[in-house]
Amino acid sequence: MKAFFSSEYTSVDEVICQQIDVLGSLPLEWFESWGKRDLYFDDDGVPKDGRYVWSSIDGAFEEGVQKYRRKFGMGEFDGEETAAFLDLMRRMLTFRPEERPTAREVLQSRWMVEWVLPDFERSSQMG
Repeated sequence: MKAFFSSEYTSVDEVICQQIDVLGSLPLEWFESWGKRDLYFDDDGVPKDGRYVWSSIDGAFEEGVQKYRRKFGMGEFDGEETAAFLDLMRRMLTFRPEERPTAREVLQSRWMVEWVLPDFERSSQMG
């Protein structure tokens, strides 16, 4: 229910750190060329003791979407929809742009085909 990553109140290096915590390791050559990596991670890419470690994308989804939907009685995503949604998000947020899905591939993803588009069709027929 908020931006995944933002440098509005933090440094770019802290956003990179958050991205790694949430999404996983940077491509090795990017990690090795990041000048301030040693402030946040050891040589093996493990977060340094004493720093805040952000939740993985799964934890962020639970905290930012499922918990919110429960709180406001909106109904949670079931296990299959959650898996399909998180699969799509991981692919869309892949670090290397050339590895991200195209707009067509996003529209053809399991989450869009099995949940979003049918829901859109139902809602458009109601109006």
